[in-house]
Amino acid sequence: MKSLLGLALAFLLLASPALADLDQGMVAYDRGDYGKALRELRPLAEQGEAEAQAILGSMYFDGLGVTQDHAEAVRWSRKAAEQGDALAQTLLGLTYNQGLGVSRNYVESAKWFRNAAKQGVPFAQHALAYMYAQGEGVPQNFVQAHAWSSLAGSRGEEDALDLRDAIQENMSAEEIAEAQRLALLWQYSDGEGEPIADPEPPSTVREAAEQGEAWAQIALGLAYEEGNGVPQDYEVAAMWYRRAAARGNPIAQAELDKLYAEGLIAPPEDVERLIKLREAARDGDAKAQWSLGMMYAFGEKVEQDLAEAARWWHMAASQGLAGAQMYLGYAYLHGEGVRQSYVKAEKWYRKAAEQGLAFAQTKLGTMYLTDDGVDEDYAEAVKWFRKAAEQGDFDGQIKLGLMYMQGHGVERNAIQAYMWISLALAQDLEFAAQAQGNEIAAQARDLIREEMTSGEIAKAEKMARDWSPSK
Repeated sequence: MKSLLGLALAFLLLASPALADLDQGMVAYDRGDYGKALRELRPLAEQGEAEAQAILGSMYFDGLGVTQDHAEAVRWSRKAAEQGDALAQTLLGLTYNQGLGVSRNYVESAKWFRNAAKQGVPFAQHALAYMYAQGEGVPQNFVQAHAWSSLAGSRGEEDALDLRDAIQENMSAEEIAEAQRLALLWQYSDGEGEPIADPEPPSTVREAAEQGEAWAQIALGLAYEEGNGVPQDYEVAAMWYRRAAARGNPIAQAELDKLYAEGLIAPPEDVERLIKLREAARDGDAKAQWSLGMMYAFGEKVEQDLAEAARWWHMAASQGLAGAQMYLGYAYLHGEGVRQSYVKAEKWYRKAAEQGLAFAQTKLGTMYLTDDGVDEDYAEAVKWFRKAAEQGDFDGQIKLGLMYMQGHGVERNAIQAYMWISLALAQDLEFAAQAQGNEIAAQARDLIREEMTSGEIAKAEKMARDWSPSK
């Protein structure tokens, strides 16, 4: 049962065999079927497809489906890197840094890490920061090292924050403010180009801060916090941090949290709750991590950030929290805050489904129906739809009814179809999507009713009345 969008995509893939092969190769790679991935991707790599070349390079680097060969990894990675592929640029930077498949060359390593870092790859940003800190392949520059490690840390590369903190001990307040400014300039330029000094800086930091420049607001906050050039005033420092934090800046938020945590200013009640939630999440509390992820997902008391939401969900999901597993599955299915991956969506939906979450059970069943991330299997789809339907899940009941109506994965049974669809229709409407589902369900029930006897209809209606959800 394919959606119109699915049919349109299938048509496009038929019209473009190369795109279809690339997609199949990547799905096979994600599943760990490296033999199939190699068969699909090698011809495309030989035709010059950069993404296929990059994945082929990583397969040779790690020995996945092929004999490990660093020289071959370098050959394929270089082809893709020269076309701008960030994964290949990162791998090429690593090979030059470690002397794997090529002679060690820190200058070349820094060059390729920089290219990938400009595209937002956290590992490359972290590696480039380390090279600036050590003066390997580039002149030693703590300001650049601080800026790149901050960027990497804001994208989930937690070790980069340790590097940044170590670097910071050898920097002046002015150098730290400049590094923060460079990181912010890069963030607000959508990743275009390396963080560099603004060619036309405002005449004063205060003027820039009043114009809404987050880097200047942070710098002014630091000045008031530490009493550098102005009277020390924690409340004024907090005011400037709040202005930058309101624009979604993580550095400003961290500085503000520090003032609250050290008791230098009294937080508002809702901010205090948020701080405690963050502390609990950082200490490994799975429920706090899930809650923080929800806040970032929906922009509640924080700037909406789907990548940050997915990061916290992943922490909670890895500890077995079913709700986080379900939302992480949704994120991977739709590519929200993470790179879309049907394989990872199926993995997390399954974990949540096995813990009994009806929404995840319906989603997992749908993946078996649409051949997304798993092989099409109507019987398996019916199994998961039934589990969800028996808990009273609206979508699960409709889909189970439709499977009975069409005889997909289960013997065709008009009475069962009528009962399950009727149960779904009896639910109160709360969401627009549910209203649309009701239209489809009502049409399906009308169709099946036409072929049923009055006795069969009466039986189905009685079964629906007598039904109660499982616990």
